Amino acid sequence: MNRSSALLLAFVFLSGCQAMAPVSSDGTPPTEDSTPAPEKPKVYSSFSEETVFSLLSAELAGQRNRFDIALDNYVTQAINTQDPGISERAFRIAEYLGADQAALDTALIWAKNAPDDLEAQRAAAVQLARAGRYDDSMVYMEKVLQGKGDTHFDFLALSAADTDQGTRNGLMKSFDRLLQRHPKNSQLIFGKALLMQQDGDAKGALTLLEDNPPDDGEIAPILLRARLLQTLDRGGEALPLLQKSIRKYPDDKRLRLTYARMLVEQDRMNDAKVEFSSLVQQYPEDDELRYSLALVCLEAKAWDEAKGYLEDLIARESHVDSAHLNLGRIAEERNDPQGALIEYAQVGPGNDYLPAQLRQADILMNNGKSAEAQSKLAAERDTQPDYAIQLYLIEAETLSANNQGDKAWKVLQQALLQYPDDLNLLYTRPCSRKSAMTWRRWKKTCA
Repeated sequence: MNRSSALLLAFVFLSGCQAMAPVSSDGTPPTEDSTPAPEKPKVYSSFSEETVFSLLSAELAGQRNRFDIALDNYVTQAINTQDPGISERAFRIAEYLGADQAALDTALIWAKNAPDDLEAQRAAAVQLARAGRYDDSMVYMEKVLQGKGDTHFDFLALSAADTDQGTRNGLMKSFDRLLQRHPKNSQLIFGKALLMQQDGDAKGALTLLEDNPPDDGEIAPILLRARLLQTLDRGGEALPLLQKSIRKYPDDKRLRLTYARMLVEQDRMNDAKVEFSSLVQQYPEDDELRYSLALVCLEAKAWDEAKGYLEDLIARESHVDSAHLNLGRIAEERNDPQGALIEYAQVGPGNDYLPAQLRQADILMNNGKSAEAQSKLAAERDTQPDYAIQLYLIEAETLSANNQGDKAWKVLQQALLQYPDDLNLLYTRPCSRKSAMTWRRWKKTCA
């Protein structure tokens, strides 16, 4: 491709960055009728040849999944041109890639050069909050507030949860300052309530929300109010609040899910089962809900129902390991150790792997099959070396729990030959050996 042809192609890619008016083949603006409506004057960007080629290269790099090149080129040109279209594009790429510093830099350029664009101001506010620059963030968010845009004061409050007390105090002062100018702004009120909750002032946060009812359609303040009531041991008031809100907003999934979970927290398992079952019927593709319903059925000892939902999850290839682990537990509850072993054996590496290995070992040893249990654990250590230490500990502790302390001691000795500096093994060894040898001999062994 020669240089002039590349330039022509570049302008096709850059149509989103420049305010280029569409033209017809004869060079006149296209019209739908003979009397076009008057248009506002357009501001045209003028890019150098170097900029055009840099952005063309970025677009081509993006098509080839070289997002690092695309990001670098766009950020460079955003800085050089200060063009709001280019800086927005650079920001979107940086945000997609999780490049925090680039996202912050380009968001600020975008906001600076598009002062009337509320989305640009909001992007700058959010990125500043992520960077811990809360005072600067509030300045941009106030611009969004003044423009009657959708602010994210709740995000500012939530992002400060892990900061020090001094930072949160400063942010609280900023909220109070804005509330003096906008005393009835529900988004500010909700953000302040979140900050108060983080500071442990649940009672004050609840009072603030009760004194300032949310606007129609605002669900988040209702959910926070319910959580605060639960925190203050007033869960009996939270459920009627949620029931009333569900009647008003029957299709809001967040309200119904919070209500179902609160029923679980209050140990009303049968009612929770009904609520989760209704949610699964309404959202049949949501496997998180289906898994929650299975767990509620387990808590309610509704084994057949739980088994059915867990098998559905396996068929849908969702929460497969957790489903097998819980099917194993159901088999144990039904005095079917062989069925339990079959289920536990199908649990792969992950959060459920070690609990499944522990249950397998315990079932086998309880049924006089210690040698088989030890053989299986040794095989697992060979195939899953990342879990070797934990598997040694499972073997030793299960042997010890089944009154086989000498065997447990030998397993730990073997483990320490491979992992002599592991603190868990060093701590477990004397505890395991205590019943089989005196501490005096242990000290002598250590020496």
